[in-house]
Amino acid sequence: MTSPRNDDAVQLRWMGVLGEWQSENGTLRFLGKARSSAAGPDSLVIGIAASNIERFTEGEIEATVQFADTTKPGHTAGVILGFKSLSEQFFYVEFGDTCGFSVSTYVPGLFRPLIRNESSQLASELPCTIKAYLRGRFAELCVNGVRVAEAVLPDQPAGHQVALIASGITPVSFENIRVTVAKPRAFVATQFTAPFDRIWDKVIRKAAEDEGFNPIRIDEVAGPNPILADIKRHVVEAAVLIAEITPLNANVFYEVGYADALKKPLILLAQAGTKLPFDIQGYRTVFYDDVIGGELKLSENLRKQLRVIL
Repeated sequence: MTSPRNDDAVQLRWMGVLGEWQSENGTLRFLGKARSSAAGPDSLVIGIAASNIERFTEGEIEATVQFADTTKPGHTAGVILGFKSLSEQFFYVEFGDTCGFSVSTYVPGLFRPLIRNESSQLASELPCTIKAYLRGRFAELCVNGVRVAEAVLPDQPAGHQVALIASGITPVSFENIRVTVAKPRAFVATQFTAPFDRIWDKVIRKAAEDEGFNPIRIDEVAGPNPILADIKRHVVEAAVLIAEITPLNANVFYEVGYADALKKPLILLAQAGTKLPFDIQGYRTVFYDDVIGGELKLSENLRKQLRVIL
């Protein structure tokens, strides 16, 4: 597994896109004086600040949060997992008095929770550490080192920009903000025999790594869990599924079907002359010749497909 990359070398910059924000001496503060939110009347005071990190597809975001006054209603703080604009759907994790611990979504005109766990009142004089994780479609929220909410997102995030979200009529401060970016995962489904082992090792693995992905094939994953549970988890956490479908292998097609149900990007590979099953004939497939020179052409075409996904 590829370790996350610490982006400390990148100087974080922020711009308020909803509500009034202030950035000073490493502290980003929502002032609680937002204009009317996209979701409703002036009484719903919401703020969003976007960062200059625009290629976040997997990793974690951590910050120290402090509410100025928890006696006032509506105070929340959270992290948006892939922001694009206020005219696009996005997903976020947050905590506070009105949302509990939640994984939520925004569609233009509506903020709503996907999953919510109740929380006790958090004292304003005690800063809290919030940490958000994104792995493919899997989102997780930890507060003060404790996992408090998680969910499989119904769709891939539309954007890849790191952003913060807050609400309340008094200030909400974010300090010690840290973004750690990991390589997005590419789950690879193939039959575990020659020549497909060679295609995996010599072509798929190298092409995926060179294009900035962390390629994973299930036979190289160790652990105590049932293999089907590991397959499902890795498909959920992957940014893309690459499948070699030349042989009619039931296991490979199960993984393709599961990824398709999750609306994952699919890259299908097959040897030239392969007759595809009717149900997948409409999917874009990269055909290749299993001859000298064929692997080079396959690598080039696979790289093109992977670049589109990022």
